[in-house]
Amino acid sequence: MKLNPFIASSPEVCETISMLESYKHLQAQALLQVDPKMMYFVRESRAAAEEKRCRNRILIDIVTAEIHDYQNLLNQVLIVLADESGYILELFCEAEMRGLLDTYRFGAGTLLNLRSGGINGVSAAQELGRTVVVTGEEHTLELLQCWTFVGTPLQLEDRNIGCLALAFHRSRDLSISVALITKLTKDIQQSIHSKHPHYKKTKLYSCMDQYRLTEREKQVAYFWLNQQSVLQIATYLQLSEGTVRNYINKIYEKMRVTDRTKFSKKLEVQSGN
Repeated sequence: MKLNPFIASSPEVCETISMLESYKHLQAQALLQVDPKMMYFVRESRAAAEEKRCRNRILIDIVTAEIHDYQNLLNQVLIVLADESGYILELFCEAEMRGLLDTYRFGAGTLLNLRSGGINGVSAAQELGRTVVVTGEEHTLELLQCWTFVGTPLQLEDRNIGCLALAFHRSRDLSISVALITKLTKDIQQSIHSKHPHYKKTKLYSCMDQYRLTEREKQVAYFWLNQQSVLQIATYLQLSEGTVRNYINKIYEKMRVTDRTKFSKKLEVQSGN
């Protein structure tokens, strides 16, 4: 008989820092849409799950790299990475636990938002926009009630781009787990801000402001910096190749450079990319 990883056997309940009034409000919403006694999680098809993973590949890679440094602290702990809609993108745990979770349709493609997963660390963090702890019977689903989830949003320029949740048996010490997720999230956020393409683009555009480039010139400059050809830029922006070359010459003039190498070096040094 397989052990249900969600239904462990310990009567102990650790203390939480839960916001009970917020939970009660969210729980009322969740109970209108979710059956607490459901035996399996709501999970998308493999194809749909893979499409979401591809769309969030940069975030997955950043989180995977950061978690690698914490492997020795992850014994009997589950880390869940979800996208901004609550779909699980990746699980970080031991192989045996991953296999057991999969029998309950808990893995890439599982939906943990309020509508499909009730109250849990992912949905609560997304709804409240802050780090939250959900433990025991605070979960809507009975499947989760022997677990504690510490969930926190992942953000890029004040916009939620995902959620990270640390899950463990509810008898485990909470303070250590909260300290772990806090440190891990801080490291991940720093990596997101330094490596995510959107953030790099924002920094580059900010640097371009000092040269008084127009919005169109910024677009051309961004593609030119990223080694796109005149033809590629013209196609993407729906311009003629001659117009793109004119923009490039105007950019060089405003930035006081004479070729692509000097243009690239100047922007990269000033933006720190």
